[in-house]
Amino acid sequence: MPPPSADRWTLQGRVVSYQAGQPVAGARVQPQGGAAVTTDGNGRFTIGGDGPPPANPYLVTVDGGGHVARSVHVRWQPGSRDDVTIDLIPLAAPFSLDFYRELARGGLNQPQNLRPLQRLTEDPSFYIQTTDFRGVDVPADTLRVVREAIPSAVHEFSGGTLRAARIEEGREARPEAPGWINVTLFYDTQGLLCGRASIATTPGFVELAYGNAVCSCNSPTGMSENLVRHELGHVLGFSHVAGREHIMTTFQDAACAGRPEGGASALERYHAALVYHRPPGNTDPDRDPAQIALTGPAAGRSAAISCYFR
Repeated sequence: MPPPSADRWTLQGRVVSYQAGQPVAGARVQPQGGAAVTTDGNGRFTIGGDGPPPANPYLVTVDGGGHVARSVHVRWQPGSRDDVTIDLIPLAAPFSLDFYRELARGGLNQPQNLRPLQRLTEDPSFYIQTTDFRGVDVPADTLRVVREAIPSAVHEFSGGTLRAARIEEGREARPEAPGWINVTLFYDTQGLLCGRASIATTPGFVELAYGNAVCSCNSPTGMSENLVRHELGHVLGFSHVAGREHIMTTFQDAACAGRPEGGASALERYHAALVYHRPPGNTDPDRDPAQIALTGPAAGRSAAISCYFR
């Protein structure tokens, strides 16, 4: 009998349901270049081979009934590993694949061109310029709304994984800098452009209209907390969604009529937390990029979005 191969390898792991952590029994685990196996009653599986997989890291695809199929990449090493846990998104409320595609992949405006996930990977800092585009001092109450909305918006749109590292203010424009989001305001009483923001990149920016009754939801401060949160949602990586009850709705006047000032909807919070549980570059429906071996950073595309409301 020939001796065992020096390249013999074994990978043991578990398949669980996202957030609840319950084992997924009967899931099909297909390793790249190897035979598929099925998880046992505890969600456990074992795969392996006598030689290296065809790629390193190698692709593992998991399909569990009642869950979104997921593809991850696992780094090969001779010997054995028993430390891999793969979580699957359950196809049950509160998860909605349609809403997820809108919020996280830009599916409302481009349903045939769903983008990879884009999100921040480090705590952002914010610089608020206290003079507007005309060089006029922004009213103190307007600035207060902006300042107070930033920390909670960062927290809720990142599933609690990020915080506003620093918030600074000054009268002068500040050059772009890594890790910083520059926040500027412009006075506009009649225009329809309520805001613009970069998407999931630093340096980044937010531009906010004040003094506009539509954009401010008729707030006496001249600034809507919902508008600030909306633009920060873009900064954290999210796109527009349908539905008046959501902060990321396309229409600000609908948001004014449909919900009070305050945080993101429960549906937005749930799906935003899921995005921040996946690596940047994850593609539809749930495929991690090859650069990621279960954990680690990946680059997202830089973009910006303008918000016109009527």
